[in-house]
Amino acid sequence: MVRVYISNFDIENIECQTMVLGFFEDERPLRGLTGLVDWKMNGLLSNMIIKGFCDGHKGEKILIATEGRLPFKKILLMGLGKTEAFDLEDLADTGKDMAETAYKIGSTQLATQVPGPESRGADYSKRVERFINGVLNWLSSFDDENRPEIDLTLMDREERFDDIMAGLYKSKSFHKNKKILSFT
Repeated sequence: MVRVYISNFDIENIECQTMVLGFFEDERPLRGLTGLVDWKMNGLLSNMIIKGFCDGHKGEKILIATEGRLPFKKILLMGLGKTEAFDLEDLADTGKDMAETAYKIGSTQLATQVPGPESRGADYSKRVERFINGVLNWLSSFDDENRPEIDLTLMDREERFDDIMAGLYKSKSFHKNKKILSFT
């Protein structure tokens, strides 16, 4: 089961084990939640990019310890590829990949922003729906007794909260197993 919570960008008070941050190989400076965390970490993520340690190519994953600088212990940095190539199907793949990777590193309390370039056309509720569907599709691969429980906080600007809720309702209506998703 995944329990979804909605929060603004108050990263100083977020309760999670791992902050999952997506970034594109052709979008600089880092934006949204990724840019905010980078700023709070004194440019650590930007410096990693500048030094060639990572570049944002699709499928890239880097685990970073926050060493007490933020309330969460880990940052999972996920490359999303090129902004122009990123579409709604990529959102579902990213949701699945995020959930699966977090599970493999032992994190069940996650926070993230639904990834995607701000300038692209798809309405935000549709983006949320696709992203959550990816998470739910991965969870559906487990039988009921072995299905992990994940607490997922979706972080964004407050003016997007209604769109986030609309996307969650659409996602819940799409899945046959209604007990696999709850949200507040």
